[in-house]
Amino acid sequence: MKITDRNNERFFAVMTYVIFFVEIGICGLVMLLGLPEKSLNIIEMIVSTPMAWSSFFVLMIWAKKLYPDMTRKSFIKNAFSDKLSVKWIIISVCISFAVFIVSLGILIPVSGKNIGQLFNKEFAFNPLMFLLVLVSGPLGEELGWRGYYLTSKAKRYSILKASLITGLVWSFWHLPLWFLRGGKGIDLIIYIIAFIVQTTSSTVVYGCIYTKHRNLVYTILIHTFDNFLIGTLVVDASSRMASIFYIIQAAVYVITAIVTILIYKKSERTRTQPE
Repeated sequence: MKITDRNNERFFAVMTYVIFFVEIGICGLVMLLGLPEKSLNIIEMIVSTPMAWSSFFVLMIWAKKLYPDMTRKSFIKNAFSDKLSVKWIIISVCISFAVFIVSLGILIPVSGKNIGQLFNKEFAFNPLMFLLVLVSGPLGEELGWRGYYLTSKAKRYSILKASLITGLVWSFWHLPLWFLRGGKGIDLIIYIIAFIVQTTSSTVVYGCIYTKHRNLVYTILIHTFDNFLIGTLVVDASSRMASIFYIIQAAVYVITAIVTILIYKKSERTRTQPE
């Protein structure tokens, strides 16, 4: 069974990469067509939105191979099996805001700019942007990377090791996007390193919460707010300031991950202790 699990995990990761890279290639071809900017933006949005759903597509297409003992419906239902807790919904949202506020609080004195210069009001107060962030990322990614891949890894490894492996594989799935953001040289290298650290650390947080409270709503919320809050910054994604912010946020998420895993282990010890 363990060999089968490993093979299925490898298959899932490879096919998720392949589908995502093919979709990226299609976007690239569309951009080379020389269409009017308005038409190009519409086509690009239609093509790019499904990219985040590549892991979901793999789960649905090869369901019998990846989880032979469950139907698609029961698999999805199982990923949201625990009853939602208002407390954990609030905690999930607060984690994202805490990481962002601390990171922004460090960035302001470093950058020499005030909050008004860094805050994108049009983005932040547009509910459609929040919905776009939700649909074009977390909603499509969490079922695959946490609901399937991390859960399968956690059958053989500790939650920390399973999360670190998942975080690294998930990080490199974003590889084409690293080179499409416009950075180059040392700034690109800094961004890539910071991205891997931040993504892997956040996966530890997601993994602990999802393992403890079996409902992907929590990780979807954290993931969505993480992405949305970054979008509220008026910072050129390829600039030196952006690189500085990514380093800061990566460091803050490492600390958050350490605190989360310590709390998780303490709760596990308390749960297993005889009364």
